[in-house]
Amino acid sequence: MAPRKSVKEPLSRTKILETALRLIDKEGLSALSMRRLAGQLGVEAMSLYNHVADRGDLLDGVTNLVLSRIEPPDAKLPWQSRLEAIAMGLYRALLAHPPLVTLLATTESRVSDPAVMSGLDMIAAALVESGLSRAQQVSAFRGLIAMTFGFVMAHTQGLSSTKAAAEKHWAAWDSAQWMRPELPNLSRLAPQFLKTHADDDLRFMMKAYFAAIAAQARANKRETASESAAR
Repeated sequence: MAPRKSVKEPLSRTKILETALRLIDKEGLSALSMRRLAGQLGVEAMSLYNHVADRGDLLDGVTNLVLSRIEPPDAKLPWQSRLEAIAMGLYRALLAHPPLVTLLATTESRVSDPAVMSGLDMIAAALVESGLSRAQQVSAFRGLIAMTFGFVMAHTQGLSSTKAAAEKHWAAWDSAQWMRPELPNLSRLAPQFLKTHADDDLRFMMKAYFAAIAAQARANKRETASESAAR
């Protein structure tokens, strides 16, 4: 009896994007080319153009693929909880694929997937409930994204490693190098650096972010009340 031939999975946009993402994760953005990707898939480079227009479309697709998988928060949660859930979802998604931060922070990739755009709209919707003015909502919107990107960068050693590899590196860090008489404040904190985890950093700053929003919302309310009284 002749052995059964394995059925080759047909080429599709999703398969191309998934393969491109694995290549980016393993070797970085610079390794991604249509020719290299075609080699990974075992097809001719021209076959890819039946599913992606060009490298730009490929990068857009990979970015949207990852971001569309972020679980949206329950709409019934308080606005602060919804914002934190979105921020943590974005943080974890990008920690798994650090090179995408470079794409999102530049013009190399355009976010267009309906699920991703809906997630961005959820941020805006939550901020409507915050008590901030529209201008302040824009700053808070950008601030949340920037804070998340920044922590991904910090927690992957400048997007050069995975979070696990970075944590292994930090665990081997010798805190004694900071424990010197001329560095009294760093000496005091040095041992704590080994006990405080990366996620703690983002959660702490999220609390500070919400405290700043609450303080500004109270100031806005007082200003509105004062203007009303003056009329």
